[in-house]
Amino acid sequence: MPQLPAEGTMKAAVRWLRALRTADIDRARALFIHHDAYADLTPDQYSSGLEWLRRIGMVPVPRAAQASPALEERFLNLQLLEKSLEAARPDWITGGNEAAFDGTWLPAPGRAVAGVLGLSNTDAAAAVEKAWLAERARVGAAGEQALVTLIARSVHAEVVHVSAFSDRFGYDIAVESARSGVHLEVKTTTHTTGQTIFLSRHEYETMRTDPAWHLVFLLLDEQDQLTTVSTVSREWIARAVPRDQHSHGAKWASARLPLPSAALTPGIEALHEYLSPGAPATLLTGSGRPHAVHA
Repeated sequence: MPQLPAEGTMKAAVRWLRALRTADIDRARALFIHHDAYADLTPDQYSSGLEWLRRIGMVPVPRAAQASPALEERFLNLQLLEKSLEAARPDWITGGNEAAFDGTWLPAPGRAVAGVLGLSNTDAAAAVEKAWLAERARVGAAGEQALVTLIARSVHAEVVHVSAFSDRFGYDIAVESARSGVHLEVKTTTHTTGQTIFLSRHEYETMRTDPAWHLVFLLLDEQDQLTTVSTVSREWIARAVPRDQHSHGAKWASARLPLPSAALTPGIEALHEYLSPGAPATLLTGSGRPHAVHA
């Protein structure tokens, strides 16, 4: 499983960031190797720390304009954590509990990294949530593209990836023919258990007013290949969303909905009339696994 660099490598990276603000690489390396204050880490660890900074794009060192030295150090350490999480994609981000990432929760590995970087748990938790949101966006984009590819190979209709150019439609994919159309809102996960969807108010209101709207739930494997395509019951969605508090004038804006298996129907029945003869559409009909679909 992908993980962050070892503690010694991360500690070395922090020291490189501090040193390279005023010295070049050769002078900083000589300082680390010959000065007793830096002898707790090995030359190999310093080399690994520098290579990690290069890998994540922090050499040359980014600067925080007009920041005090203390603020600049905090900025650099936050950049180091954020870029490291993006590059390493540790399993506690990619396979994390979706309910936990609320900007305050920090898993044990995150607390350990925060300590090495001299960051507060609050700063580290915000960075972890940012990484999780980025991973969620990456998985969502991969799922949409994989489904667009599969549908385009399988139907005799125009397939438009509308969310690629606008998020105002309330759905992600349009399948249109001369007679009718299907509008698909796509939710994607790589988790085989504890499945959850996040529904915006705009998506929900689109469902209420657009009979062609359907919510599709996708499961991807570790290579971002489609393994499951299901349709989520509109009736279940209507029951599951929060209730507005009319007496207080409050309306929900987005909802996190734990998804029970009973709310899922294999395939996308709304697309059956559009399927081409002999199309590789076993996932769309709910009858099996597809040929490999490369997003």
